[in-house]
Amino acid sequence: MLQSSGGPQATGPVSPEFYRQIAIAKVCVYGLSILSASLFLMLPLFNLLHPSPWQRWMGAVHGFAALLATVVMVYAEHLAFPLKSLTLQGQ
Repeated sequence: MLQSSGGPQATGPVSPEFYRQIAIAKVCVYGLSILSASLFLMLPLFNLLHPSPWQRWMGAVHGFAALLATVVMVYAEHLAFPLKSLTLQGQ
């Protein structure tokens, strides 16, 4: 039989208080997730209500970065296509 070297050991059944704390933790995690997702989805609405030049610059940088990422992905797929076709022929 294996013995653990130190650390807390469970000596009896789990108390109902433990399950209550787990339930509270789940409610908190789900609540924070829903709150952050809803705030994230409302962000465009806030941008429409209060546009600023800073947001225009952020949009321009984001658009340029997205275009550059698309070009890099297409070029990488172009380079990797012969390798992909070789592995399919070997099967």
